[in-house]
Amino acid sequence: MRHNPEQAKIKECPIRAHSHYRLVVKEVCRPLEDFKDDAKLLLVMYCALRAHKQAYTLAGIIHRDISAGNILIYPDANGESCGVLKDWDLLKQMANVKPGGRQLDRTGTWQFLSVAALDNSSKKIILQDDLESVFHVSLYTAIQFLPHNCPDDRVGAFLYRYFDDYADVAMGEMRCGPLKRTSVTSGKIPLVTILRERVKVDLIFLMPSSSSSPRTAHAINALIATALSWLRAYNHISTAPLPNVRKPSNPAPVRLRSFMQEDLDTRRRLSADKPAETGPTHQPATPDDASETAFAEKLADHEAMLGLFLDRFVLCE
Repeated sequence: MRHNPEQAKIKECPIRAHSHYRLVVKEVCRPLEDFKDDAKLLLVMYCALRAHKQAYTLAGIIHRDISAGNILIYPDANGESCGVLKDWDLLKQMANVKPGGRQLDRTGTWQFLSVAALDNSSKKIILQDDLESVFHVSLYTAIQFLPHNCPDDRVGAFLYRYFDDYADVAMGEMRCGPLKRTSVTSGKIPLVTILRERVKVDLIFLMPSSSSSPRTAHAINALIATALSWLRAYNHISTAPLPNVRKPSNPAPVRLRSFMQEDLDTRRRLSADKPAETGPTHQPATPDDASETAFAEKLADHEAMLGLFLDRFVLCE
């Protein structure tokens, strides 16, 4: 059969060409799961989120693939550790993102994508989607390594139901799984479908037990409840404005962790004036709450989420 160039154009393969490459970097990092304690986990997440902010505000870049595998722990020569956000392969210049959204099955990691992104495979990934992914990574790591009220033999079921599960709709399309959707839209993480007894109880993290004192609720609960209330409000109204993206600049280089020292000092001073927390005291707003818009606007930039992680880090130190 003779080759017909015109026919070839019509039947052009839709698969895009890929380039294989390797990168060698100076920093040698450890996986996120190697964190030593709850404070270090919060610090690493804070650093990764701070890196995301720098790329977003200084260069107009959004990562679009926040996952547990893309956040690493970097120990410096002095024994101090910080978080590193890697794998920027799927980054996009916000100014160049087309209205049509992203390529199907090419952007993000299923387990950590936002509810909105899972429900719409061609949705354009924006800041709020990446901020939600940071929350999902934090929960994914915490549920595996911190004490909580989900029985050890049901953690695997929780990981599947929250992160891997999906809803199968018409024509074989997959959408967000029910547990992640319920958590983000209600502001709570129910365990009723996880526990064998089907008891209506929400996920709560606990301090390590000791023989001298009873087990108490963990400070990270307030982070989870607060972040979920912002996510729930944003998903309810989906009108939180995006911040203005500044043009790329050439900021002065900073030494490891020096960028956060001033923030830490301020947070420590503020926390010294606060009473000690005993549990998840934050009550998520209801959909008709007058503060709904204010909660959603917490995700209009990075500042509120950064402050949330830094506050919990100070309390857990």
